[in-house]
Order: sequence, then structure tokens, then C-alpha cells
Amino acid sequence: MTQQGKYLGQYRLLNLVGNGRHCQVWEAMHDGRNERYALKVLHPDYRNDGEQLSLMKHEFAVGKEMDHPRVVRIFEFDSSRIAPFLAMEFFASATNLKKLIAQGVDVIARQVPKIIEQAAEGLAYFHQQGWIHRDIKPNNFLANPSADVKLIDYAIAERRRGLLSRLFGKSKIQGTRSYMSPEQIRGQPLDHRTDIYSFGCVTFELLAGRPPFTGNSENELLNKHLRSPAPSAETYNKYLTYECVQLVKSMLAKKPDDRPASMDEVLDHIRAYRVYRSMPAAPKA
Repeated sequence: MTQQGKYLGQYRLLNLVGNGRHCQVWEAMHDGRNERYALKVLHPDYRNDGEQLSLMKHEFAVGKEMDHPRVVRIFEFDSSRIAPFLAMEFFASATNLKKLIAQGVDVIARQVPKIIEQAAEGLAYFHQQGWIHRDIKPNNFLANPSADVKLIDYAIAERRRGLLSRLFGKSKIQGTRSYMSPEQIRGQPLDHRTDIYSFGCVTFELLAGRPPFTGNSENELLNKHLRSPAPSAETYNKYLTYECVQLVKSMLAKKPDDRPASMDEVLDHIRAYRVYRSMPAAPKA
């Protein structure tokens, strides 16, 4: 295991801030620049895994192009060390939206409008650069205590395709089941509207405290994404405006053509409408 105080190249590991199945994420100091970075480091069992190394290399190829305050930048990919790693922008005091939602929708309500808008800004920029994220979920947005948001994790991002490729091509079925669009589940060619569906799932969860669809099995969950009408977020949160509820419902349309045409359009609606008719009362201490 990678340990605090150890070095990877010129990066000194300070604090472990994330621990996933394939990678750890460390706060690190670059001695030469005296700047903090986040290092995404492969676990020992995966350090010679060709697929994981390829995903990391691809994430670097995507992330090094990004330059936006709502999207985490990636500066370096080093596979020459015992522990291959990505060096990324460090986002201080941030947690992912999944952990934030777990605090309760009433607790985070005052932050939610800003979080939704900034998350939409990040995804809109990502699309403008010609990429489809394909794994939009609460875990892949970070927020700090000021409700500033950044998009992360580009390992399975895909270049937006031309018309012929969309008509005749296929996409590898990847993503997270609770947030996958119907066309993503079917392995159909994807465009940016698959991310809009997933962003609708994320927004629903921020407002309702739960994803729009749940199931007792993988098949039940996926079938709900394919066939079940999306519930209204108002069912779980009585404070929402009609416009907010309708925007979320439109993002969760089964057919891509029935969703907003772009994240820029989604962002325009977010900026035009209020999220809450009245602010939910903060829970008593």
C-alpha cells in the first residue's frame, strides 16, 4: 500500500483523501513547485493491469485539455513508477455529492441551487470540448463548503461522434446503473444527451434525497430506466417550483429527442427558474 510521507517522483504524500476499488487518491505536495496536488494512484493489485493503465492514460488525455473552474484539471500521468499515478488539481475541503446528499436534503437545501448550477456549468463546458462523460453521478462531482463544484473522473469519456457514426456505430456498455440512460443500457451510439439524462438523475437525487429509480436487482433497476416513467421530484420534496420539477422530468425523458437539446439549454433554464418555492426549514439541532 502507498503510505503517508512516501514519495512518488517529486510528490510527497500528505493525506489519503479517497480509497476506491482500483485507486487511492492522495493530497500531495510537489517539492519542486511547493504546490499541492491530488494524486490518483493505482492499488498494488492493479499496477500491472493493462485495462486500468489504459483507463488512466485515457483520463489524462481527456483531462489535460480541460481549463475551466468547474472541471478538475489533470497535469501528469506517470506509469514509470512502482505505483502509476495521475497528478490532478487539488480541490481543498471538498467532498463528493453522494456524501453531501447523505446529510439530508433539508440540511443541504441552501447549497443545492448553487451546486446544480455549477455542476451544469462544468458538464456544459465538458461537452463544448467535444466529450461525452458517460459516468455522470453524484460521486463524480466534488463540492466544497462554499458549494463550489468541480466535475471529475474522465476514465470512460468518449469523443462526440459524427452523424454517420451515431447512426451505425455502437458504444461499449459502461457507466453506473443508477444513472445510466436507456440508450446507454442498450449499448446504442451515444451523444451528449446521455449525460443530460444522467444529470437529471443527479439533480433528482439532490432534490429528493434518492435516485429516481431503485430496484431489488440489477435487472429490475435497468428495466425501470428503460420503461418506467420517472417519478416527480415533488413527491419527495414539496418545496420545489413547478419549473424545476418539469426541467428534471424533461432531462429524464426516455427518448433523447425529448430531452433538452444541450447542457447549455439546461443551464439557461437553471438560471431562469428558482429551485424552491420556499426554502425547506433547517432541521433542528
